[in-house]
Amino acid sequence: MTPLPDLHRRRPGNRENIDRIKAGMYSDAKAYRLRTLREESGLTQESLAKKIGVGQNRISQIEHGHLTSARVSTVQKYVAALGGSLELTVKRADGSTVTLPAEEDLEDLADSK
Repeated sequence: MTPLPDLHRRRPGNRENIDRIKAGMYSDAKAYRLRTLREESGLTQESLAKKIGVGQNRISQIEHGHLTSARVSTVQKYVAALGGSLELTVKRADGSTVTLPAEEDLEDLADSK
């Protein structure tokens, strides 16, 4: 079996095309996770949509990989309706990360003072 780096040297692909395909795969993986969480919660797309005040088509779009075009507030409501909270992680150019706390975590912090 040929190691992947050797294959890349023999058949260099268009880097932009590879990155586009990779981004699509990541988007699909995130969408699949969200759909799985919804299904595990026993909600249909329609019932979740009503619960968070959006159309069923918006839930479908999110679950089919169009997560980047969704508002953060919509994704936050989506996750909250499933009993979770949304955290955002910023990845810096040097590879370090900073996690932005969920809104309810900030409220808990303010209440504890």
